[in-house]
Amino acid sequence: MRVSFPRLSLTLATSAVAVLAVSPVFAQSSPLTLTCGPASPAQVGVTYSNNCGLTGGTPPYQWRVDFLPLGLTYSVGATIPISTIPLTTTPIAIQINGVPAIAGPYAYTVNVTDSSAPGAQTAMQSVTGTIVPWTQGALISGIFGFGLSNPPVTQITPDGMISIFGANFTTGITLSLQNFDLNGGNSVPTDLAQTCVRIGGLLAPIFFVSPTQINAQVPDLPPTGNVDVAVVTNCETANEAATPPVSVSVVPSAPEFLSYEANPNGQDSVAAVGPDGGPIASPGLIPGVEVGLAGSNEMIAIFGAGFGATSTPVPAGMWATGARSTLPTPIVMIGGYQAQVLYAGLAPGLAGVYQLNVVVPSTILTGNQPISIQVNGGTSPAGAYLPTAGLDLQGSAGIARFTVMPSNVAVSVGHTAQFNWAAENFAGFPILFLTPPVWISSNPQVAAVSASGHVIGVSPGTATITALLAGALTRATVTVTGPQ
Repeated sequence: MRVSFPRLSLTLATSAVAVLAVSPVFAQSSPLTLTCGPASPAQVGVTYSNNCGLTGGTPPYQWRVDFLPLGLTYSVGATIPISTIPLTTTPIAIQINGVPAIAGPYAYTVNVTDSSAPGAQTAMQSVTGTIVPWTQGALISGIFGFGLSNPPVTQITPDGMISIFGANFTTGITLSLQNFDLNGGNSVPTDLAQTCVRIGGLLAPIFFVSPTQINAQVPDLPPTGNVDVAVVTNCETANEAATPPVSVSVVPSAPEFLSYEANPNGQDSVAAVGPDGGPIASPGLIPGVEVGLAGSNEMIAIFGAGFGATSTPVPAGMWATGARSTLPTPIVMIGGYQAQVLYAGLAPGLAGVYQLNVVVPSTILTGNQPISIQVNGGTSPAGAYLPTAGLDLQGSAGIARFTVMPSNVAVSVGHTAQFNWAAENFAGFPILFLTPPVWISSNPQVAAVSASGHVIGVSPGTATITALLAGALTRATVTVTGPQ
């Protein structure tokens, strides 16, 4: 932030000290330089860390890290007081750390923008590598909300759905819950493929198990505090063994939306259906499935997890029957407008899944609109969006030509490229939009794309990048070659 004091300029000019204090504001900033690494080795279940140092430019700085692997977070390690002299040589650091939850190649980008005048400087560095699997006994590497938002939800709620990541949960077995697995026809078992989960000393209902992931429901716990979570292999046998416990925080609610596809940049189309029961999603998002958009004043259903207590409690692992409303009624925002909530509670016929019946605001614009929920003291993570067809103040109904440049791009692993876009009406004039396109990669493990159309090569191969804008879509191809 730059603050000027025109009435004090003559007085300050008479003091050499005062001139020194204000001169960096008007001087040309030195180049903004960002340097990361080397990073520590990346392995599932082992603490990872990397530091990035910054020199030059003009504070304050704005930081962003895209495509962080599940389990990692970042924080600014040092700040610069605005009075520091000289401004252009004081370093600042950002720290990336955490415990990787999933094995595989990774590529994240560190971005920083300064406050230079007349134009801000930007710097970016890509960090690539491979997260190797855990090779010893069973281990929990991360516990996250079932919606797998990015950044993920790391707190749990009583009767909420969670995903547990790690290693060696089963001996090569992957198993989803089937109807014949239910106890009494409507109760989810706590033992699946001889694998159990203990949360706060209670066995949790289990819906899915594999060597590296378990989907389970939190038991009926008190709504606050900390509990230990452990995975038990060879459950209820003579060879039963538990993983080292992981402590997690329990809160009354930790809401998030379920999505049709989880993207590494956190921009996810929420799982929703229209009045006819058909899916609401961005065109082309679900291969081979015809989808629709949420219309202005239309009643739709949206699904989520972690909304918290309901008017009539349902024990963990039991299917919800009839209306089980949340307490209190949540606040749902779509595209910056508050939506009318007709029902918010457990989804009938499911366990641990919540349903929102809302009316799309009449003033909604056409496009991919951000959506959020506040309920029982919790707020959903940013990034979720709902594709809409509403009151089109942006002129998007007149899109005649929507293009992405370049249409084909080649990058090597760890290198990046920037996509640009343009939209024109039928007369050939540019159309200006209040919101940019949504960018989706067909294979984020090959090429990942950020919310601003910035693509990075992750591993060799080819990926299709789809840009979605107000119901229109176009595609580009990214070819990733080996490291250079």
